[in-house]
Order: sequence, then C-alpha cells, then structure tokens
Amino acid sequence: PSSSWLEKLTYPLKALYSKDFYTFILTRMRGIGFVYLLLLSAAIAAPASLQVSSIMDKFKSLEIVSLIGQLPPSYLNKNGLLSPNDNNESYKLLYNSKGQPAIVYNTDNKALSGDALLAPIELNSSSFVIKSQGKVQTVPYSSLFEVDSTFSPLSAAQSLDMALSSGIATIWSVVTIWFFSILSFNTLITALIAKFLFAIVSGMNLKFISYMRFCSFANTIVAILLLAQYYVSLPISYSVMAMLPLIYVVLTAKEFRRKLRELGPEGFASYLAGNNRRAAFKSSSERSNDDKAGPGSFVP
Repeated sequence: PSSSWLEKLTYPLKALYSKDFYTFILTRMRGIGFVYLLLLSAAIAAPASLQVSSIMDKFKSLEIVSLIGQLPPSYLNKNGLLSPNDNNESYKLLYNSKGQPAIVYNTDNKALSGDALLAPIELNSSSFVIKSQGKVQTVPYSSLFEVDSTFSPLSAAQSLDMALSSGIATIWSVVTIWFFSILSFNTLITALIAKFLFAIVSGMNLKFISYMRFCSFANTIVAILLLAQYYVSLPISYSVMAMLPLIYVVLTAKEFRRKLRELGPEGFASYLAGNNRRAAFKSSSERSNDDKAGPGSFVP
C-alpha cells in the first residue's frame, strides 16, 4: 500500500514527460481526473498562499487599509470607469506614517512621476494597478464592484481589512478554489478540442470522458506555470499557456497511430489491455530493458 501511494505521488512528474503514463490514463484511470485536479490545486496552492500572505503583510506594513479610507468618495459608472464626486480630487498621492508613497488616486490617467512611481497601488480610471516584486497586475473595477454604483472608501477599507486579516488556512482555501476553477475550465476547453484533434491525428475516436481525464493530467504543465507566475514574470500569455496540454494530445495520438501500424489491430488491443499497467509502473530494471527497445517519454 505504501509503495502504491508513493507511485501516486509521482503522477504530476509522469504527467510532464511519460508517453506510457498517458496510455495508462486513457485505459485504466477512470473516474480520477477531477480528483487529481483538486489535489494538484491544493498542492500548488500551498507555496502560492505563502507568496500571497507575504504580499498581504507588505500591504499591512504600508498601512494600506487606513489610506484607502482617505480616498475621495467616487462613482463607478456603467462602463466601469471611476471618477471622484469632486472633480478637483481626481489626483491624490497618499503617504503612510513612515513617509512612504503608498497609493496613487489617478482617475485622469496622468503620467506618473517622482514619488508616484514608487507607490505600489494606483487607482486609475478603469482599474487597480498593483506593483509587487517587479510585476504589475491590473484588476478592472468591474470585476470587483457593481457598476453604476458609488465607491465608498470606508466600506472598501473595511472589506480590505477583513481580507488582510485572513489566516494562512483561509488564503490556502481561496487559492485552491481559484486554481481548481481555472484548471477545470481549461480541462473542459482542451478536452473539446482534443476530441477532434485526437481523431484527426490518430484516426481513432474515444469517449469524451476519456479526453476529460486525459486533459486533467495534461493540465499539470499549466498548473506549474500558474504557480511559477506567483514568483517570476513569465513571458507567456495565458492563451498560449492554456493550449499547452494539446501538445500531449498530439504526441499521444501519434504514438497510438504508430503502435496500431506496428502491432496491427489485435496486437494494439492487447497492448492497451495488458501491457499498459506494467509500463506505467515499471521498475528501474524493467525501464532499462525498455530503453533498449525505444524511448518511453516525450523528451529525448
């Protein structure tokens, strides 16, 4: 039993490189796709939560909560654009008690200069701009607040205070749900594309649930890149990142087509039915013997 659990802990690693593992997924691992995604999300949420907690501690040290309460009362129109109730307050640079620039209120979208460039938070006409560890994140107001409504600095400060007071367990739970939502949605989208792509490349048709299971594991690479973005700035857009699982679909489909031509229909059916479980959990001595027959991974 313990060795079985150790094997399961290697699933994310195998999902990154092993051809045999993806054959095993399609033929043996039924009913585990979304369970795997949930466990993977919980695992990568742990280091991500530590990073989020660190950023929140930094915001607390900058006294962001009390400064939010000093922003001008404003209005968010139906187009998601923010403007002050008093037009004379369209620009405001707020400093904390240590004299550090912390928040720029800049609804006229003026070019920033001087101390304003050092402030980690900017409120422009359409979004929050958060600067942290060399990265810039833009969050539209419309994704956080109801449009065509008033923006109350005091209410916003109270909400932010509650968020910044969250414990690490709460942060971990929220980040886990966020990762799981993204990966589940991407699994659905890539599975829909995989259904047609796999048939074109391999000439075979599988049940849609098989593609869902396959893409659950193929999204491991997406999960790792999402986690990496918490620590470094990656020069890759999410749209490109989201399509990376399709590389595994194409490579596995090509492998199936090659095996079918090599073994014939009966031999291929035997390969799927009998050889796959052994191949996915082979020992090091077995793997060395297999290496003589040919590679079993997506990399040279």
